[in-house]
Amino acid sequence: MTNEEERWWLAPPGGTPEGPFTLAELRARRESAPADIDWQVCPEGSTAWRSIGDLPGFGGPTAPTTAPPGGSPPAAPASADRKTFLLLLHLTQFANFVVPMAGYIAPLVIWLAKKDDDDLIDRQGREVVNWLIFELIALVVFVVLSYLIIGIPCLLALIIMGVVLPIIGAVKASNGEFYRYPMPFRVLG
Repeated sequence: MTNEEERWWLAPPGGTPEGPFTLAELRARRESAPADIDWQVCPEGSTAWRSIGDLPGFGGPTAPTTAPPGGSPPAAPASADRKTFLLLLHLTQFANFVVPMAGYIAPLVIWLAKKDDDDLIDRQGREVVNWLIFELIALVVFVVLSYLIIGIPCLLALIIMGVVLPIIGAVKASNGEFYRYPMPFRVLG
């Protein structure tokens, strides 16, 4: 079997292993994802996980990690805590419905507490905080525009987005994926 025909299991950070895939399929999946995701791969029939950058044409070498022996697919390097904090970043936005401003403060506190522990939590927390900043600015602008009638449909759209987008983010987070909120600008880089 040539290198291009070898099959590999793919595990997104904190996610369930998928596959097995050929190297061409791995390249296609990696190209469609954010560049800084540390995908883990494991050859079919093995339990040794390593960074996708170790594969030919994917980047530089890193040390492999060994997963416990088992059936197929092999156990992926994942963290239940990571998924929990990723979910909380998105779902705590709904705390606004219980306590005013809690939906803005809770995600910020979670992000600030965990940003140094995990790169994905840091990136996703920054994205959620950017969304909250955008949402507050849009809310003020649309309230002012509501005196001209045009702000009322914009407010309704913002409310719908404020419910739907955190749910989509939570679903993506439960799979260990990064979710990019659709907004025209980001304050935090």
